Amino acid sequence: MITLHAASSTSFNTLGLGSMSDVIKCTVVEEINGQFELSMDYPITGRHYKDIQLRRIIYCKQRYCNYCKR
Repeated sequence: MITLHAASSTSFNTLGLGSMSDVIKCTVVEEINGQFELSMDYPITGRHYKDIQLRRIIYCKQRYCNYCKR
């Protein structure tokens, strides 16, 4: 599950601002001893499109990404 959280969030046990269930494509790349990079396509008609803002946190366990809805 991919969820959107406020910038001040420190716990990700809740849905935060909501579940981003209408993601079109999501890919996570992890570098050894490095950073995680998430790349995501989200429709402008998506439920949380207007909630996506600078510094907000997108929480995603890697097993839920690396997929593409068709």
